[in-house]
Amino acid sequence: MRLPARAHQHVANQRREFHHQTALALVRRHGLIAHDALAPANLRRRPAPILGVSADTGAEVYLPNGAAAKAGLNTSISDAGWSAFLAILTHKAGRAGVVVVAAHPAHTTQTCSGCGSLPAIPLTLAGRLHICCCGLTLDRDYI
Repeated sequence: MRLPARAHQHVANQRREFHHQTALALVRRHGLIAHDALAPANLRRRPAPILGVSADTGAEVYLPNGAAAKAGLNTSISDAGWSAFLAILTHKAGRAGVVVVAAHPAHTTQTCSGCGSLPAIPLTLAGRLHICCCGLTLDRDYI
């Protein structure tokens, strides 16, 4: 079901207001703000089809590739308005003299903030706890 244009505009205004309030709170609280340099458009890409062979007939068939689950994630990414939020955050930070840094996203949730090493066994997305050889133990979102 599609929302009427008026309701859609209301939701967009609420999202924009949330972005402004959140960005302002971050800028007031921190002198440096770092975020992963993610490209939301790349995150919303469809998963590649997986071609396999049917066990029954031996014919080539397309195997499940998680497209249905990915479609829901794509909608969530679009609804959140990440690009718009980063633009608002960067603008507010620039006016307040706060530095915003876009960090290369490779290994950012696995590199230890204590010693800089990567875990011997890479964490899966389900693995939330980072336990390092240097003794640091944190949730992966805080390392």
